[in-house]
Parts: sequence; C-alpha cells; structure tokens
Amino acid sequence: MSLIRVRQRRKKTWIDTRKGLSPSRLVGLFIVVAVLIWYLSGF
Repeated sequence: MSLIRVRQRRKKTWIDTRKGLSPSRLVGLFIVVAVLIWYLSGF
C-alpha cells in the first residue's frame, strides 16, 4: 500500500469522524494506523 493512499484514507476517515463515526471503529482505525507506522519504521 502506498503512503499517498494511506494519507487519502486518513483524510477521508477524518471527514467521516467529523460527520460522526462510532468510537470503537475510530479506536480500531487508530490501532491499525499505529501498527502500520510501527511496521514501516521497523525497516
């Protein structure tokens, strides 16, 4: 997955969050992003 795609998705989820996203889904998304950053920084 490219970084551009991740940033676009992050921007989209940010808009969805402002519309009103369920907190559990937001926490799950945060964990996925955190793991992705940790995984990428591992190299």
